[in-house]
Amino acid sequence: MDTETDPRSCPFGSPPKEAAAIIGIGASAGGSAALETFFENCPAESGTAFVVIQDIPTKHESRTADLLAQRTRMSVEMIETDTRVRPDHVYLNPPGAVMRIEKGVLRLTPCDEGRSLPIDSFFTSLAEECGDRASGILLSGTGSDGTRGASAIHAAGGLVLIQHPGDPHFDGTPMSLRRAGIVDAELPVTDLARRALAHRQRPPQIPFGSVPTTEDARPDARNGALSEEIEAILQTLEEATGTDFRRYKSSTLLRRIGRRMQLLGQPDLQSYVRLMQSAPGEVAALTRELLISVTRFFRDEDAFRVIEDSVTPRIVETLPPGRTARVWVAGCSTGEEAYSIAILLHEAFHKAGRQPMVKVFATDINPDSLQFASAGSYPASVGAEIGTERLKRYFHTDGDRLQVTNTLRQSLVFARHDLLCNPPFTRMDLVSCRNTLIYFRQDAQKDALLRLQYAIRKSGYLFLGSSETLSGLQNGFQPVDARHKVFVRVAARPSARFDLSALKSSPPFDQGQKARHLSADKEIRPSMQASAPRSRGPLRESPGPEDSPKGTGQVDLVTAQARIDSLESDLEAAIQELEASNEELQSVNEELIASIEALQGSNHELQSVNEEINTVNAEYQEKMALMNRLDAELNSMIQSAGVATVFLDEALLITRFTPEACSVFKLRESDIGRPLGDIAHKLKYPALQEDIRDTIRTGVSLEREAAAEDGALYRVRIIPYAIRSSGHRGAVVTLRDVTVHRDLARLQGAIDALPEHVAALDVDGTILLPNKA
Repeated sequence: MDTETDPRSCPFGSPPKEAAAIIGIGASAGGSAALETFFENCPAESGTAFVVIQDIPTKHESRTADLLAQRTRMSVEMIETDTRVRPDHVYLNPPGAVMRIEKGVLRLTPCDEGRSLPIDSFFTSLAEECGDRASGILLSGTGSDGTRGASAIHAAGGLVLIQHPGDPHFDGTPMSLRRAGIVDAELPVTDLARRALAHRQRPPQIPFGSVPTTEDARPDARNGALSEEIEAILQTLEEATGTDFRRYKSSTLLRRIGRRMQLLGQPDLQSYVRLMQSAPGEVAALTRELLISVTRFFRDEDAFRVIEDSVTPRIVETLPPGRTARVWVAGCSTGEEAYSIAILLHEAFHKAGRQPMVKVFATDINPDSLQFASAGSYPASVGAEIGTERLKRYFHTDGDRLQVTNTLRQSLVFARHDLLCNPPFTRMDLVSCRNTLIYFRQDAQKDALLRLQYAIRKSGYLFLGSSETLSGLQNGFQPVDARHKVFVRVAARPSARFDLSALKSSPPFDQGQKARHLSADKEIRPSMQASAPRSRGPLRESPGPEDSPKGTGQVDLVTAQARIDSLESDLEAAIQELEASNEELQSVNEELIASIEALQGSNHELQSVNEEINTVNAEYQEKMALMNRLDAELNSMIQSAGVATVFLDEALLITRFTPEACSVFKLRESDIGRPLGDIAHKLKYPALQEDIRDTIRTGVSLEREAAAEDGALYRVRIIPYAIRSSGHRGAVVTLRDVTVHRDLARLQGAIDALPEHVAALDVDGTILLPNKA
């Protein structure tokens, strides 16, 4: 669990007086319409500065500033150089530039081509600059730029709003934030400005001054009336989640409770406690608030470079053949750092020419984070953190998401584990716990560190966060890189003494397994009692030399100590066996989860296929309707032409014919599909079928006259056709009766042979047919 990035962020009610109120707005390059609506509904004198970030290509000319200037009375400026923020101003980033806020100044840097994430960059800087006073709004967009930056704002205690997913034309960006679980409210664009401004105007009434300032102080009933309400909140959380948040720092708890009160408009703790008790959903919301995670792949690049150069190669080098590299990532959050370490180990194995054998036990107390991490699906914007080569090798694109490959995913086991009360893992080559301990009270930090150290084998490594230290527990460790908090165990593991009564078995033990192990921690107890039947502690009440025969006391002491050592050895072996069984059960549980996920994936695929089939079927039905209409039109056209026509395919099978064709060929409706050669006709045209085949083969039309048995004359035209999509070919044969034309030609020839002037006249005296004379 990694809850906050900036420990310096101030509690509610005490922001620096000189700090400027800034609201960041992320939108796609085509999101001008949403921006115009936003500023139409935004007061011009709120005392707040608005910074609009759009991902605009370098060579693209943006008119957003001109458009917004027509929608608001605030000064609208697309900055061209570093600019100090002033209230009641709207600032826009120029094309091809990344903008950050540092000490009240907007600073520009050129875009890194291929890695440009301007919204993430600005929102992250806003979280660092303003802490819990930061506000970020995501409007419509199609990518995932903004998800990481919004996570940073949320983790710092700031406000994250999105345009309602049903409102924008392109809802990819808002939906990415929604999946990440970091959205405080989803609103129509017309309500976003009002909500963001109202958030700053209603800080919760929590008298922080009455709370003990020491981080070790427990906010329990001893602290007066206020702490009774805090205690009620923490008790409700523990009953619902099984996690005791009393061991977390008071400042973190109060800041997060205050944030929920501010979001819900609760004026005081009493009101919030009543709301929490009457609305079970708020318990889950506050739990997510306390466990909110901020992490990324290869977080702190210099630190991970130390792991890559000095740790993973050494682990692989000293690993015996056939043995698996074992890593425990405690407080893994949404899994990015666990996957990062797995990647480095895979790379180390490949460089050594060995088949990767990696098992990373990634644990957290937040089941939502574990579910997210187990899915191995991240917004495409994380590609900037991973790098091109690693993206190609360990991820594949799934829409606007990046999916971890199965090979990498199988190297990790995700399981719920409470670092403060569950037993530690053992025999680990590397233990990583980064930026988690700093949110515990000092006594809890020591307990957690003891468990982390206990888990590491000799020559194993410990990797802590930048704000964490081994403190007074560094005996047996030496720094590999003290600046980046990488240590190596140089001494044997100490015989750590845990309070076994406080330890909880790690999930996923079922009740039967718990009973079996409790029956074993019972087999040991009688042995301890047998070694000292008259005592609460075997050494304190053993008979001394003055009360027993000479030497008896010393013998009893030696025997008791030997018995205690034996019992401790048996107990440690039992704990290790318990851990091994737990790890196996976790692996089985993980495999079951993976199988369920695979089945769910298959179900989704089947649903997708079914949707595709329905879509194709609808398209098919539409095409069939179109074909039926075209067929009807073709039939109507052919029949209205009144020409004898026969359609043939490549095999000279009849596919269609007109009624007029029946006067030449003895055709019936049932003849469709029969070879033309089977059909009798009255043409004196023995080469008809051969000419049709030649026409189909050559693609060249043919026309000739053919006499009929009844003396009629027909002009036969054979036209080839080809269907481009299928490659099918065929021919259309048309027969036009030209007997009249032949007879007229004969008559014309006869009268032309006469020397007299001859002309054929119509009934009204019109000349129809003169001869040459």
